[in-house]
Order: sequence, then C-alpha cells, then structure tokens
Amino acid sequence: MCKLKFTDKMLISLKCTMIQECMNSDYVYFDFFGENRPDDDQEDLYAKVEETLEQMPEDELMKFYKEYVNSSGKEMN
Repeated sequence: MCKLKFTDKMLISLKCTMIQECMNSDYVYFDFFGENRPDDDQEDLYAKVEETLEQMPEDELMKFYKEYVNSSGKEMN
C-alpha cells in the first residue's frame, strides 16, 4: 500500500478551507493553532494560516486535510 503524497492542489484546498473555517469557528481555530482566537483581521489570519501550513509536517497536513476538506466535500478536483 503506497502512502498518499500531499500535493500542491491539496495544500491550496486546505489553505482556503482553513481560512474559512478559522474565521467561522473558535473550535477550529483552537484545533488548528492550539490557541484561542484573537481579534485578528483577515489579513493577519491569511498570513498565520500560510505560515502554519508551511511549517507543518506532511502527516499533520494530511490530518487536517482529511478532517476539514475531505469530510466537508470541499475537495478540489
């Protein structure tokens, strides 16, 4: 069984989903960043999501992708 490679397309999809989910839900924000949501503006959130995703190991990226993108039907084709 081969391991699924995390692709650029998946990363774009995850980034868009996490930005939207973090704007809408304190729970998702906490789950993703491990901290309570401050009163950030949208630009700060975009930068924070991008930076966090860049530093995240592939297995963590896959965890969030499966939880928030695949299960929500937002996966990019």
